[in-house]
Amino acid sequence: MRLSAHTPDIDHERVDGIVRMASGQFLVSHPRTVGMSIGVVYRGTAYRYNFGAVARGTHLSATSDTRYPIASITKTFTAALLAQAVVDKKLEIGDDVRKYLDGSYANLSYKGHAIRLFDLLDHRSGLPFFLPDVPEAQPDYNGNAVPFLTRLAALRRNYSQSDFYRDLHKMRIGAIPGSEPPHYSNAGAELAGLVLAKVYSTSFDRLLEKTILVPLGMRSTCMASECPHDGGSPLGYDQNGRQLPDDTTPLGPAGALKSTVNDLLKYMRWQHDDRGPAARLSHVPRVVLGDYAVGLNWQMWTTNGKHLIWQSGNVPGFGSLCLDENESGIELVVLMNGIDDATTDGKEALANEILRRLDPRSIPLP
Repeated sequence: MRLSAHTPDIDHERVDGIVRMASGQFLVSHPRTVGMSIGVVYRGTAYRYNFGAVARGTHLSATSDTRYPIASITKTFTAALLAQAVVDKKLEIGDDVRKYLDGSYANLSYKGHAIRLFDLLDHRSGLPFFLPDVPEAQPDYNGNAVPFLTRLAALRRNYSQSDFYRDLHKMRIGAIPGSEPPHYSNAGAELAGLVLAKVYSTSFDRLLEKTILVPLGMRSTCMASECPHDGGSPLGYDQNGRQLPDDTTPLGPAGALKSTVNDLLKYMRWQHDDRGPAARLSHVPRVVLGDYAVGLNWQMWTTNGKHLIWQSGNVPGFGSLCLDENESGIELVVLMNGIDDATTDGKEALANEILRRLDPRSIPLP
């Protein structure tokens, strides 16, 4: 029997060739990348690939169940939980955040305009990059002489919720929330996590597990503090080949999740289907700048009737990317260990090359 143009065998051969060629070019151009795992959904079929090694100097390759830190992609899970809280009538997405804080926080408003819950996840709250808001909490502090996660762990050692709220009291926002372009804030996502824990009377970790991870069958995804120490994670390296710590626990709801290609493909299928009200709500644009928009931490690009959603994550030593090309039905997951200064842009270029070759009509990442 003659195979049609779109049989599974033909599709597999085509996807395989495209991913292997694009990944080979990427690894040649970015030699600091030690290993990489990629997942693709094309025409309803999932494909998985692993390249390189989990640690420098070994030949042990990652698998589709290798658990990588996914950094800021964590925020899309926090966003989904916030959207689910709206569905459950625990809160309203436009509520004044102070409604869910004990005590007075006059500092969380500007000229009578308060920070709203959705501002926490579209990065227009006016809150700083991290709390405590000190130079050491910036990734580029002191030329990275001390790894970022090491500095953050030191800052957050014995740092309690009371300490977070104390530092939150010290903040002063300089503009009406939502009135200026997004300014990246991990503190906003952390605060959203605390609000969620309060309205559900449980921990953020348990809420995440019950609401998203278990229903979607994401059995290998966990917050860093909860992940088993089974050697299942790759080692991360910086541009100088220095091995970096991978304990992202201090990032909390802003970036502490670890996940796998297999699990993230399930997550992106849920995002693509857009059937659940929580997923739909998290995709509602809150910031619109021409064809570009930001929802609840999802970045979105709409042009010529096509719609792309994506989020990337970067933490020293590791990079991640999840995207959904809606009309083409393409989902893509990229996880890697070992990065240099050029890897972030290179990661997006890799994704665009795969998208373009799978469907020339696809929207590229900007």
